[in-house]
Amino acid sequence: MRSAIARVLLLAGCAGGAAACAPALVRVSPQLPEYRLAILVRPVDGTCRTTTVPAFALVTSRQTVTWEVISLDRAACKPRDVRIAAKADRAARRAAASAYPAREGFKPAPGPSPETWSVRGLRPGRYQYDVTIGGQTEDPELEVWR
Repeated sequence: MRSAIARVLLLAGCAGGAAACAPALVRVSPQLPEYRLAILVRPVDGTCRTTTVPAFALVTSRQTVTWEVISLDRAACKPRDVRIAAKADRAARRAAASAYPAREGFKPAPGPSPETWSVRGLRPGRYQYDVTIGGQTEDPELEVWR
């Protein structure tokens, strides 16, 4: 039990991005080949909206990041209408002013089914991206460790 509590405290302390924490994160994070996120799509007052879970994901550079789009009402909101793109792709001028400019190599591509998107080979760093459906945009983030 103490070991689990110590790991949680270590992760909480390292969430700020301290480089010295990277070896500790490797020991406590699972080394899976793929990191999966969910994008929940639902109608709100007649407009489709998204929620990415988790909104801030900690992944390694060796993992493939895969998003699965899940519609809570397929008649109102279709998964194939969701788009994922780097923040800079949407508005280059806003990215230049952002605290975390978009990094090269972040180009999520549609997967084999209309409900999935994925990206691989990301370099360490922070990636802000947009999840868009219709005129609504959400801006989750990825933190990539080595």
